[in-house]
Amino acid sequence: MSEETQKPDLLDIGHHILEDLHIDKDEVLMMQASIVEDGAIDQEEAEMLFAINDAISEGGTKCPEYDQFFIEAITAFLLADDISEGVLDDMEWDWLRAMIGEDGDLDDLEIKLLAHIAKVSTSVPSDFYDYAQRFEEVEYEDEDESRMTFLANYLSGALKGKVRGDAAETRHLQE
Repeated sequence: MSEETQKPDLLDIGHHILEDLHIDKDEVLMMQASIVEDGAIDQEEAEMLFAINDAISEGGTKCPEYDQFFIEAITAFLLADDISEGVLDDMEWDWLRAMIGEDGDLDDLEIKLLAHIAKVSTSVPSDFYDYAQRFEEVEYEDEDESRMTFLANYLSGALKGKVRGDAAETRHLQE
């Protein structure tokens, strides 16, 4: 618990969630309050949210409010910084790829996160689209190859004019 307020902080709540593999609405509200009180979410807290997501997706339960909280908190961590506000810079992108790839699975909530970042960011690295598309190709390799998945379809529209760099494979997204 944080010494100043004696209220549980996000990390305390996260450890409890990892123990019982359940997230209820009250825990989401407490995590939100912790972030508001701190004024920001830091890397350790963001990594805790990914650990919770990975654990819950492997057999836990969550309330519906958690998904929106996760998306908003991680997006704020990545895009609401003083150095590159609104921009998913290369260091942030490296971190996000590591967090998503840690469990080797792109789950539904992570798909929603990538879609949200594409929507609200002002700029993303040139390989953002390709990364998401490659993950989906692995996820759906046994399905009809001609099918364009939700994420690839959404990103192709949401990223128009936001892609940095000159990667030939993403040129159509830079226009």
